[in-house]
Amino acid sequence: METINIETIRKSNKKFSILICCMIFVCVTIIILCKFTSILELDLFVYYFVIAILVYILIMNLFKDKALEKCYTMLKSSNEESELDKIIRYDRGHYLFTENYIIKLKFSEVLLYRYSDIVLMYKNMNMYFGKPSGLVKELYLITKKGTNLRFIIKDYSDLIISDKKEPIDSIIKEKNSSVLEGLTKENKKIIYEKYNIKI
Repeated sequence: METINIETIRKSNKKFSILICCMIFVCVTIIILCKFTSILELDLFVYYFVIAILVYILIMNLFKDKALEKCYTMLKSSNEESELDKIIRYDRGHYLFTENYIIKLKFSEVLLYRYSDIVLMYKNMNMYFGKPSGLVKELYLITKKGTNLRFIIKDYSDLIISDKKEPIDSIIKEKNSSVLEGLTKENKKIIYEKYNIKI
């Protein structure tokens, strides 16, 4: 399975931030040319709108980098920083998969979940007028503490986090063979009796 490390992700984020800054600079230059010269005569609203979106993307990317830094610090404090040497990334960097953890990056917040803490996983498909939409499907993971991790996917075949096209559910099962699958009455009963979690 192909992996990357935290430095590769952070370098990629920095390059992306530089690209966004360049795009903002180009838009600002065009606005200045339109306002103070007669070289260009364009509708400036579009450029203001584009700048606003670019600034938002830049801020989100900076938050993500801060979260990665915090994640490294958290794992280093428990002598587990080597977890970040082999990362399988998924969900546009909002989730990181390591040897022992699923790491959720939420703005500058970092949440760590051990594979061994996942007790149930199930798939769900959005319904429209009582029929499956076929557009958005989801994978849910429930932990011992009742935390619900949700992955939005286009199709179950898109649950890919490596070049070998290994689905997330296969990785979870590989890391935790005792995980329950499917939102059945039997599984709900087991989860409630064992962990006092109502689903």
